[in-house]
Amino acid sequence: MSFSHFKMILRIMFQNRRSTLINYLGLVLGLTSFVIIFSWIRTEYSVDKYHANKDRLYQLVIQFPEGLLDANTPYALAPAMKGVFPEVENYSRLVKLESQVNSSFDFFPENPDNDPVYEANAARVDTGFFGMFTVSSLNGNVEQGLGRPDGVLLSRELAEKYFGDTNPVGRQILMNGDQLLEVTGVVDVPDNSQFDFDIFLPTGRELLDSWNWRDPSFIMLKKGTDRVAFEEKIVRFLNQTIPNPLPGEFPLQIVPIGKSNLVFGKRKEFLLFSGIAILILIIVAINYMNLSTANYTRRIREMGVRKIHGATPKLLRNQLIAETLIQTLVAMFFALFLAEVLLPKLNMLFNDTISIGYRTHPFIIPGYILLALLISMLSVAYPVIVFTRGNPASILRDSFVKGQGRSNMLLITTILQFTISVTLLISTLVVIRQVRFARKTPHGVNIEQVIKIQINPQIAQKLFAFFDELENHPGILETTAGQSNPINEPNKSNIDWPMRKPETNPLVRYSLCLPDYPAFFGYEIILGRPFRDQNLSDGKNYLVNEAACQLLEKENPVGDKITMWGDEGEIVGVFRNYHHISVHTEIMPHIVAINTSFYRHLRYMFIRLSPDKQKETIGFISHTFKEFAGDFPFDYEFLSDETDQMYAKDIRLAKILGSFALLAMLISCLGIYGLAWFSVERKIRDLTIRRVFGASFNKIIQLAHVDMLRRIGLSVVIAIPASYFLLERWLRSFAYRTDLSWWLFFLGGLIGISITVTATMTGIWRSIQQKPTEVLKQV
Repeated sequence: MSFSHFKMILRIMFQNRRSTLINYLGLVLGLTSFVIIFSWIRTEYSVDKYHANKDRLYQLVIQFPEGLLDANTPYALAPAMKGVFPEVENYSRLVKLESQVNSSFDFFPENPDNDPVYEANAARVDTGFFGMFTVSSLNGNVEQGLGRPDGVLLSRELAEKYFGDTNPVGRQILMNGDQLLEVTGVVDVPDNSQFDFDIFLPTGRELLDSWNWRDPSFIMLKKGTDRVAFEEKIVRFLNQTIPNPLPGEFPLQIVPIGKSNLVFGKRKEFLLFSGIAILILIIVAINYMNLSTANYTRRIREMGVRKIHGATPKLLRNQLIAETLIQTLVAMFFALFLAEVLLPKLNMLFNDTISIGYRTHPFIIPGYILLALLISMLSVAYPVIVFTRGNPASILRDSFVKGQGRSNMLLITTILQFTISVTLLISTLVVIRQVRFARKTPHGVNIEQVIKIQINPQIAQKLFAFFDELENHPGILETTAGQSNPINEPNKSNIDWPMRKPETNPLVRYSLCLPDYPAFFGYEIILGRPFRDQNLSDGKNYLVNEAACQLLEKENPVGDKITMWGDEGEIVGVFRNYHHISVHTEIMPHIVAINTSFYRHLRYMFIRLSPDKQKETIGFISHTFKEFAGDFPFDYEFLSDETDQMYAKDIRLAKILGSFALLAMLISCLGIYGLAWFSVERKIRDLTIRRVFGASFNKIIQLAHVDMLRRIGLSVVIAIPASYFLLERWLRSFAYRTDLSWWLFFLGGLIGISITVTATMTGIWRSIQQKPTEVLKQV
């Protein structure tokens, strides 16, 4: 393309600056949204794909009889597989400290005035971990760093946080006030990894024989191992090896390390955001094609004149393609710039560290350039075919292309564009309603004015003395302790009972707690009695919920015997069902145990505060805590705040979906605004003559508006069943959900129509405000 052609293109774009600006705004907004979503998709897809041994690394997975996959496996399973299957070259468990014990660290134990801190992002791993996974070593010998029981590895971020630029290898830190550890290395774990812990500790030998499970395990197969054949060999290994056989079949499977992030946790988000990215790209392409087509329609006489002066169809095609290509490339440049500015501010919304990735992935920029080329070709293909063919006489005779082809094309694309936008809008309304329903659904237990404090080893030794001290304060109403938060009970186990049918799956949720725990949280006892708090006669007895009665096939199981962890006890009471986890999950059979032999597993104490002077009361608790456990930091959290944490993923989804739905609607409205303006300009002489002969503004607007309203109405009609189909399937992920009420679809369609009508009216109004004499003078 010569410089003169380039100047001509710029001159044409300036002459049509209004349409160019509309085109640019929609294109830049759409491409920016696509770049942001695609950056999140690329980030999630790249998790743990950087390991040198990624083709041989797998996560062990257990499939439950009902089909659910459990990402956690018994601690003894991976070592047992290493001893039985020669295909297993190495293994490592990933024991997250936060799931087992509350640990504090004093990074300067030599300083008596230094306060310990909680570092929850810590894990125990086996010595083979750093030989399996690719982790950069900055200081020390990483692979041998966990070969000693008192060794500890720190992440680069944590080392810089506490030691600055000083090499911490050889420094000693104090864990839980009584275990002295030596820093043996500093590692740099990439952000796109599920192993981004700050502290790595060695696993203890006690886990070799433990068949409990609450954490994941990983294996590395030898080179050349047939994965399919290996899976067939191990499928029954768990059932055949576990000391206490599980009821039913629990097949053992393996998941490639590069897929485990999506299989467990983000698969639905990945598919959803991928769909949104594609839909936004479709809207952008349609919007750009429609506006380009309308813009080229205004220049059809220019094409005819240029043909008379010798311009060939090829020259005209090249000009149109060059104009579009320049616009899309510049728009992509602005989109990348805006995405780079916005992504750091959106990391909190996505709950992830997202970047475009062009610094580490050299094909990112060429890929986006190819995308811009593709959009250019798609958007200009139809105008090029239509406006560069035909003879000059017919082009000069017609102000606009005749025939149904162009009308049908604009009709179909406009309807498709708005169908997508309205579908996203309706979906947003339903998602917001479901999230609100989930957050407002009563838990069934009393968590008001209750704070949760972690139990540490020092407090555990003097727990009841600590409670006695607290209860002397008038601002503290009652205290108790348990293994988990009652509205977030993750613990599951198996039980047995006389006359259990072999096909019955006895998987239940359980709570380990003090005897007064059910009364503290207001469990509603509907049969039998609660635990007796005065003595330990109920130590091996149980409370069960209504769902457990159905499992036991008893309307009143009080007095019956059940066995859990080898301890047989009597059911002394039945409490009403409550939501022991989010409404995503159906209420399971639930067992409450107060066996003192398991009190070492109590992790939290719960304190109910008086509504008055809570700040002073919490200050008293903090002071008392430091007297009893000076080696541990004081930290607390209100249980009512955990509801938002439970539904943080759904809240984030609603915000993201709502943002992109409104953005899609805005892009569509920009297109409608431009099309309405072009449509009125085409009819401006006809509409002006009607004004001269007395037609009212309302009548003129109605005439100019009727075609667009028909398209929007048809889009809403199509969007309603489409959104119902998608939302009905999304709501299946909730065991308890709101209804798909008709008014949600009506409201979504009404909002879409209102926004579109406003945009259309704006485009029409600006066009018909010209003076009649000026319009009628136009050729």
